[in-house]
Amino acid sequence: MTNFPAGTVDRVSELPFAEQLMLWAIRLWVRGRRQGVCVDSQLVQGLSRARIPAGPLLIEQLMMAIVHGHRRQVEIHCTCYGNLSQDEKRLLEALTLSQRGERGVAEELLGDLLEGQGRVRVAAIMIQLSQRLGEAGLELVGLETLSLRLPRNRYVMPVAAGLH
Repeated sequence: MTNFPAGTVDRVSELPFAEQLMLWAIRLWVRGRRQGVCVDSQLVQGLSRARIPAGPLLIEQLMMAIVHGHRRQVEIHCTCYGNLSQDEKRLLEALTLSQRGERGVAEELLGDLLEGQGRVRVAAIMIQLSQRLGEAGLELVGLETLSLRLPRNRYVMPVAAGLH
């Protein structure tokens, strides 16, 4: 598995709104499945407020494609956790690449997570989702671009123990 280099964004609080919104939706979907609760109304409410009414269906399709096409266990944290996993970074970066029209690069990045056809399916859904984001005026910046914008000496507030 390839990891993002040191210096890339590690904290959810460092992400712009579009990336935080997508991470929240992915984490909420996973939390719902882990706990056996329906989170559909929360997804509809949150994504509708962001002017992405098709978002809940696309998140469902995206996550089901990941579930059915995964190569290994995918690490998705709880919605309240302050750090990003390497897999969450990979998904957000692939979504950014999809919005930029770089589907092939997005598919390659997803190779650590997904088998061949699963990768193709997820990339196709990411294109649709990123288009809906763009229609709502939300542009994904990308983790590599964000790392260049962060100050070199930044203080990050530690997450209190037990909040994961």
